[in-house]
Amino acid sequence: MKTLDLVKMAMYLALFTVLDLIATNLPLFKMPNGGSLGLATVVLMLAAFDLGWKKGLLVSLLSIVMQQFVGELYLIRIDQVFLDYVLAFGIYGLSPLFTFVPKDKEGKVPILGLAISAVIVNLVRFGSHVLVGATLWLIDLPQAERWGASVVYSSSYMIPTLIYGAIMLPILYNALWPTFKRQFSK
Repeated sequence: MKTLDLVKMAMYLALFTVLDLIATNLPLFKMPNGGSLGLATVVLMLAAFDLGWKKGLLVSLLSIVMQQFVGELYLIRIDQVFLDYVLAFGIYGLSPLFTFVPKDKEGKVPILGLAISAVIVNLVRFGSHVLVGATLWLIDLPQAERWGASVVYSSSYMIPTLIYGAIMLPILYNALWPTFKRQFSK
């Protein structure tokens, strides 16, 4: 792995950590039983588009470790850890695989492709949170109510995260494209 890639990975992790710390400590963005507006998730998607999906996946998985140091992780069972963290955050590293729109002649992903990618990865994360909510966190509720309650609870922070990601990823990607392009041309 190149030194530049390692430096960029560290930079993305540091930026993720700062934004995650802000989101989890502002009461406006924090849910009472876990979950918050994903300000930092755009950083994980940018890392993946900048470094490629393999290194992006590594950054996304390392972000879970960083969350352990600065945030509140609820680690109960292995299936819950996988759904609430590994899948929910790892999917952001795979975001370049979900653009479904061809790159232009310079290799740049169009705005629509970036927005589609942000929507898809956030829907996967939303689904993983709903699944773990209905099967683990809300087991005291009747089965029929679990799923609805989990959808409502997870929607409260995932819908704003999805909208934020679909807007901010194209804006930041286009602002940083000259840097990404310069790296690819070497």
